[in-house]
Amino acid sequence: MPKTPLTTHLPARTSRGLRRGAVAAVVPLLALTALVGCSSDGEGEAGTSTAAEGSPTVDEDAIADPDVALPSVPTSSEPITTRSPVTVLDEGDGPVACLGPILSSVPPQCTGTDLAGFAFDDQPRASSTTKAGTTYGEYQLTGTWDGETYTVTEAVPAARYDGPTVPVADPSTPLRRYEDAQLTTISAELSGVPGITSTYVGASKQVVALTPWDDGTIQAYADEAYGLNVVQVVSVLVTPRS
Repeated sequence: MPKTPLTTHLPARTSRGLRRGAVAAVVPLLALTALVGCSSDGEGEAGTSTAAEGSPTVDEDAIADPDVALPSVPTSSEPITTRSPVTVLDEGDGPVACLGPILSSVPPQCTGTDLAGFAFDDQPRASSTTKAGTTYGEYQLTGTWDGETYTVTEAVPAARYDGPTVPVADPSTPLRRYEDAQLTTISAELSGVPGITSTYVGASKQVVALTPWDDGTIQAYADEAYGLNVVQVVSVLVTPRS
């Protein structure tokens, strides 16, 4: 079943599809063992290590600048809101918001972001549906973000929301061009960056990285690690607009 990004107006992606990662997963950016082989002959060929015992192992096929430190997951104690109404679902373990890829099944499925301060019982009955043990509905959310949990301070059912939506800006032109295979590698590397939930190679020959919230920290990392505008970081949560 195809996966589609939840947010509207996302940059188009190629047929390579989405690469998904945990919200706060910390995967060493320079140790992509799933992409390159390992050898112990120490001859310095691609994918082998010549580091002495106890020294850091560097993946010579990695594209990210190894001198650029991984960012911390951005947080916000100030209210931030979804770009548009998003799916909230509860399979019995508590409500989660689909702030990344979502399966358009019935009921919908996603690797959700934990919510605090939200309960379906507090919402109009008509705003949610329950099927196969899952309760779900569409809501415009506002709240704060600690890097793991989105604490909801306001939830408006999609049918009642008449405020603005925030489309994703058109990507800027990259200052450096990569080959398709390199873009795929960059996409894989970024899936291990803290805060990024999924990545894909866009039709504009840029890598698109989805994250619940970016205050500019993740975008700055990507620009420094790969070159300006090679990666477009798309934050599902944004500062409120009137």
